[in-house]
Amino acid sequence: MTHWKLSNFCSIVMGQSPKGSDCNFDEQGVPLLNGPAEFGSISPAPKQWTTNPKKFSKEGDLLFCVRASTGRMNWSDQVYAIGRGLAAISPKIPGTIYFFRGVIENYLPVLINEASGSTYSSVNRLDIESIPVTTDDIDYLRRASSIIETVERKIHLNVKMVDVLNKIGRELFNSWFIRFDPIRNKISNNNKIPPPST
Repeated sequence: MTHWKLSNFCSIVMGQSPKGSDCNFDEQGVPLLNGPAEFGSISPAPKQWTTNPKKFSKEGDLLFCVRASTGRMNWSDQVYAIGRGLAAISPKIPGTIYFFRGVIENYLPVLINEASGSTYSSVNRLDIESIPVTTDDIDYLRRASSIIETVERKIHLNVKMVDVLNKIGRELFNSWFIRFDPIRNKISNNNKIPPPST
C-alpha cells in the first residue's frame, strides 16, 4: 500500500469573505455561504448573496467547515461564493468524492483534536491537504465511492420519507384531536340537511 495525502487526489479551495458592503439579502449576485448556519441535511440553503465573490465552490464539491462547527460537511448543489468559514473540496479523479468524504470523516477526530489546541478552533489548507490516504487502486476508489453514494442517497431518501410521514401524522392528529375536523364537518353537513316537508 502506498501512503498519499488528500492533496494528491483532491483540490481544496479555502473560502474568502467579500466585503460587507458587497453582500445583500435581495438575491443580487452569487449566493454566499459563510458557514454551517446555511447547511441543510444534504445541501445548503443560502441566506445571503454577494455582487463581488472571491472564492467559489462548484456543483458536486464537498463543503467543509474550517472554523465554527469544524468538520461539518454539506454538498454544493450549485456554484456558491464561499466565505472564510468554509473550504470546497473537489476530486481530481471523477467519481471518487464520496470515498474521500469517508476518508475525511474517518480522520476528523484527529483533525478536530489538533484544531482545538489553538485559541480559535480552526483548520487550515495544510491540515486538510495532509489528511492521509492509503491506496494503490484507483478503480477501487471509484467502486467504493459509487457504493457509498448509493447508500447515502438511500439514507437521505428514507429520512425524507420519514419526515413526510411525520408531517402527515401530526396533521391527522391535529385534525382529529385538536381541531376536531370530523365532528365539525359532521355538524356542518347536518345543518345543511333541509327540514322535512309538511
